Amino acid sequence: MRFYNLHFESFRLNRSDSLISSNYSEKIRKKLQAVFEIQSNQVSQFNTLSHSNTYPEVICTDLNNNAFSESYKLLSKNRIDSFTEAGAGLGATYYFSSLPLRIDFIFTSKSLRVIDYKTHQVKLSDHRPISAKLSKG
Repeated sequence: MRFYNLHFESFRLNRSDSLISSNYSEKIRKKLQAVFEIQSNQVSQFNTLSHSNTYPEVICTDLNNNAFSESYKLLSKNRIDSFTEAGAGLGATYYFSSLPLRIDFIFTSKSLRVIDYKTHQVKLSDHRPISAKLSKG
């Protein structure tokens, strides 16, 4: 079995960043677009590395993006998202200005079975920890 722990490029947004204010909207759009491109390249690099792996894999990642993103689509292709298999609720792992986001993921090879998934409600950092129980398919 091969385990990967990945951290992808952050948007580095803060409360002063706003998509609403016309003064900042173009600046924020460019910032987001640049990060999307970096993340896409990072995922592609990882997928190239992972492609040579012959063992079942578990990928634990702070994707710094959500399940609707291109990065998520590229990383989850031909893999299982443990939250969608066994999670419940929103599965929020990060809160941006009180907005719950799921940006941390555990992906597995299709040869593994997800038995349980939890988003732990403890404050250890700015992210909520997640865990999954797995078994051989």
